[in-house]
Amino acid sequence: MKQGRFIVLEGLDGSGKSTAAEMLKQALTQPGGAEPLLTREPSDGPIGRLIRQALTREITLDPKTFTLLFAADRYEHVRNEVLPALAEGRDVLCDRYYFSNLAYQGDVAPFETILGFNSLARDTITPDIVFFIDTPPEECMRRIHSGRNVEDELFERIDKLKSVQSLYMAAFERLKEEENVICIDGMLPPEGVCGEMMSHLQK
Repeated sequence: MKQGRFIVLEGLDGSGKSTAAEMLKQALTQPGGAEPLLTREPSDGPIGRLIRQALTREITLDPKTFTLLFAADRYEHVRNEVLPALAEGRDVLCDRYYFSNLAYQGDVAPFETILGFNSLARDTITPDIVFFIDTPPEECMRRIHSGRNVEDELFERIDKLKSVQSLYMAAFERLKEEENVICIDGMLPPEGVCGEMMSHLQK
């Protein structure tokens, strides 16, 4: 049986990444074929639930502890969800992977330290392709505030989003010889974003 593809979507909060992931799953679903798995990080496992509590400020964690938890959750997620689905021949669409750790916690610890935290997951599997939905931070904030009736999560501030965007680009540059990263214009309509991703996957 042919192993599925590991496809990762990255982007700022409010970039349209999650919508793009849903549409890509529909586009990749073929009658009679193996249904793609759409999954996310933080995961729905016990460590992921703890992270979500910190994101919504239900609990307070030291920033370095927070960074380590993301990496631990990622390894559990890979072992328990990603690898089994790929072995079944299913494409896996993952909403965030270790690039998010490098970008969102890049002001907490050095690049090499965070990459080291993620070595267990990264040594187990690297993505076949990473799509970065490149949406300006100002537009992300507009979407966040127009589309939600809840309090902002921990990282949903314009200064933080600008920092995260810069750290994403730095990480892509540092790892450009090792990773297959494709930037997609997040200002395209959702159908256009999905079409761009499908075009790259069909090459």
